[in-house]
Amino acid sequence: MPGAAIDGFLAGEMDDLSNWKFSPEVSAEERARLLSNFFQAVRLNFSDPHSVELDNDELEEVGIERERSCLKQLANKYSKIVDRWEQLERLPFDDPQLEEASRTFLYGFYRASVVLCASAVETQLKHIVPSTSAVDEPRSLIDSAQGGKLISRDLSDIARDLFRFRNRVVHDDREPSHDEAKERLGIARMLVSKLREV
Repeated sequence: MPGAAIDGFLAGEMDDLSNWKFSPEVSAEERARLLSNFFQAVRLNFSDPHSVELDNDELEEVGIERERSCLKQLANKYSKIVDRWEQLERLPFDDPQLEEASRTFLYGFYRASVVLCASAVETQLKHIVPSTSAVDEPRSLIDSAQGGKLISRDLSDIARDLFRFRNRVVHDDREPSHDEAKERLGIARMLVSKLREV
């Protein structure tokens, strides 16, 4: 059946069905089945969703289809998680925030991963910078750490870049890509590792 005929029918052109033609190789039984399915779909499309009542067989079919759809999504997500997991090296230390950042990255929540990465670095900076106020900004923490020769200029610049990117994600609704989130996770893991050595 031509797509234009179906589109016209759905748009309300129901008086002339002369252009409804099946391919000759489609059997009469198959035509009847296809038309029946089509008209049921049209009925559901034009009905109020709350007024549609499904019988037991239809309810069972809907339940099976939902399960199938969920399993398909889980299977797709699982293969991506395994692929991302294999790209991460195991941390030689425990850090709850970095662990959570890694998990959110694995599940594809890149914004959350970037925020947690910056938070893990900020926590470590507060551990090494003397007399840190609870309200100190990351920039002042980095300046104090560099001024006290606790971290190098290179590490300071890398940390500043991480927090600038975090700010774009949080305040400018920047949506990090997979590669951007992966890069920030690697940077955070490296920074936390270096800061823990101070």
